[in-house]
Amino acid sequence: MKATSVLLAVTGAALAGAATALLLAPQSGRRTRRDIHRFLKEHCPKCSEKIDDIADRIAAEIETTQK
Repeated sequence: MKATSVLLAVTGAALAGAATALLLAPQSGRRTRRDIHRFLKEHCPKCSEKIDDIADRIAAEIETTQK
């Protein structure tokens, strides 16, 4: 296998595992999102503004789609 194929397979498996973990989490989605947000702010302060910007864009897109 090529290195790219292996990298894509590993990335896909990691994303699938993360999605499964979030879907089966014993706490609410709101609490999970808050915990993720806190973790990222603490461990990646420079990313905080970018994360907030992306979250705002996603929220706006969802709002537009629901109308």
